[in-house]
Amino acid sequence: TGAKVRGIELSLLQRCGSHVASKTDIDEAFMAGKAAVKTAGTAEKAAERVTDHAEAAAEKVTDRAGAAAEKMAEHAGTAAEKMAEHAGQIADAVTDHTETAAEHLADAAGLAAQKVAEAADAAAEGVEYAARHTADTIQAVVEELEKDR
Repeated sequence: TGAKVRGIELSLLQRCGSHVASKTDIDEAFMAGKAAVKTAGTAEKAAERVTDHAEAAAEKVTDRAGAAAEKMAEHAGTAAEKMAEHAGQIADAVTDHTETAAEHLADAAGLAAQKVAEAADAAAEGVEYAARHTADTIQAVVEELEKDR
């Protein structure tokens, strides 16, 4: 045919092209997506555990602060009553801050899970596109070869 042909060694640049995606490339992309989805679920569970522990800790702090306040009131009269009032306010503030921190952690974990799921979706779309494009390219090459026969 008179066409010049030269062999090349596939390198990273060619392997990154979707038009030459190998089965290994496609398998690795699917594995990456699967790991991303699994990580998203793990992050959500971790956020739930943090929230549960933070709420339990806040409850304990409130209970202990209340108990301490009652003992002080029994032994010290009016001064102890004022201290108990302040201890209750402190316990409430600690509870509020702990709950807020747990909510922020849960929000961050949810956002991380969402971003991981989006990345997994994008990877799956890329793999699907690569598979379609590879099939189209192979079909075009086969047609060209059959035409040359």
